[in-house]
Amino acid sequence: MKILFLLFIVLLLLSSFFSASETAFLSIDRLRIKLLEKRGDKKAKKLNKILNSPESFLSTVLVGNNLVNIALASVSVLIFTSFRLKNEEAILYSTIFTTIIVLIFGEIFPKTFAAYHPDRVARINFLPFRFFMFVLYPISRFLSYLSKIFLKAFAIKKSSTLQKIDGEEELEFLLKENPWKEMIPKERKEMLERVFDIKHILVKEVMIPRVKVVGIRMDAPIQEVIDLIKENEFSRYPVYEDSLDNIKGIVHSKDILNYLNDPSFSIKKIIREAYFVPDSAFAEEVLKGMRRRKTHMAIVTDEWGGMVGIVTLEDILEELVGEIQDEYDEEEEGIKKISDREYLVLGSVSVKSVRKRLGIDIPEKSSYVTLAGFIMSMMERIPSKSDVLKFGNVKFIIEEMSRYQIEKVRVIIEKEDESSSNK
Repeated sequence: MKILFLLFIVLLLLSSFFSASETAFLSIDRLRIKLLEKRGDKKAKKLNKILNSPESFLSTVLVGNNLVNIALASVSVLIFTSFRLKNEEAILYSTIFTTIIVLIFGEIFPKTFAAYHPDRVARINFLPFRFFMFVLYPISRFLSYLSKIFLKAFAIKKSSTLQKIDGEEELEFLLKENPWKEMIPKERKEMLERVFDIKHILVKEVMIPRVKVVGIRMDAPIQEVIDLIKENEFSRYPVYEDSLDNIKGIVHSKDILNYLNDPSFSIKKIIREAYFVPDSAFAEEVLKGMRRRKTHMAIVTDEWGGMVGIVTLEDILEELVGEIQDEYDEEEEGIKKISDREYLVLGSVSVKSVRKRLGIDIPEKSSYVTLAGFIMSMMERIPSKSDVLKFGNVKFIIEEMSRYQIEKVRVIIEKEDESSSNK
């Protein structure tokens, strides 16, 4: 009797084992396992081998579970028969008892637990499961062969064992919401996040504003053009007639070299077609347009057709990979840390960068893009040097002005208690 009870418990544990293994292996995060395998995790590598053999894995689960449950039913009948019950009564009581016990402890509980902890269960179960795969291989192999015959008969094609990521939205969710996102190296994670963010960035957020655009007059003599290139050291310049609102095209600095000593020089000889984009266009679309046209610069216009700035390939790529420093760029930090709660920020720094770097909850609106634009919008006037804007627990102090343009702002983040006491 004791042996029968012990055998019944062992078989019940095996039933629970197969049920938990099935749910765990089907629920486990395949992407995470592959990532762990690439990082040299030996358990993940062995576990992935099981997951990459779905036919063998499912056959082992089904064969093992059915054999165990049949054995459970038989042992249960023997236990109830030992109580000197009639065969019919023993079978009836055994069926009711075994069904309830197996349903609760062999199915519901182990599968529920495995669904909540698939990684943990899979890592614990995969070694003994490999043993059962080996022991039950002849039977599972035969059943797999039969299943393939039926699949072919009904023209059912085999799909990839690794579920594919469906669209950018799901991939973005996996990157930002998945619990294993911390396993991705910081640099790669930041770059991937920028790739998704660029879909929502308007070209006016990354463009060089009109006040900083250096252009070349259509009728400029060669010496004036050379002096301008030496002074600014840009690789490309927009060419205008009368004013920047009348852009005629773009010239490359390298094309000027062939005309250094040519008194008959005319920009018309080397001017290239300009690519015009509205300031409401998204940076991603502009990037695609640049690739199609094989150009590195676009002229940004407003709704009235006026030129509001230019955007270069470098400006957009910096949104993807961070700041790009070339041989002509000066080392300049848009946000300079003075102390733990004090920063010196250029007025041209985007609101998005201020939000991200300083953690200040500045509302993003279409009426402004930069920190300077935000301050002017809040103050509803052009500020003067030393003017102060109070926004929540943050003070924005105008440090430097250039005519009507905010050049530098001192940002002081006060503690919440300090902020409330100053009110």
